[in-house]
Amino acid sequence: MRKEARRQRVFLTVAAGDLVLARPVTARLYAAGGLTLDQGLTSEPFATVRGEIVRASLLTRLRRCTSLLCLYGARTLDDDWVRWALETAAELKLPLLGAPLDDGAKDVELFLSRLGAELVPLD
Repeated sequence: MRKEARRQRVFLTVAAGDLVLARPVTARLYAAGGLTLDQGLTSEPFATVRGEIVRASLLTRLRRCTSLLCLYGARTLDDDWVRWALETAAELKLPLLGAPLDDGAKDVELFLSRLGAELVPLD
């Protein structure tokens, strides 16, 4: 009986404002296979009772992942959900990866580096 390769479960986070840039990238990641992507995108307001419920759910999902991938762009640091996911994954000691969606996000790269993320190219 052939053993199937174990898929890595990666938590994917991207700012809602960068979704247009992220969609083709996530489509390529899905098509390549080998990964199970658990997307943490939400449109819920962050600082609400409902936001607390969403954070609890996302925390459960993060704990099942082997790493976190942040597709980052100009809007990344403006997104409370992305910053929360990154900081929480760092607290959980998950490996963090950051891949740029566009140029000009040096402040995001500095933030990711401070969290211990490895910056990787998309190609």
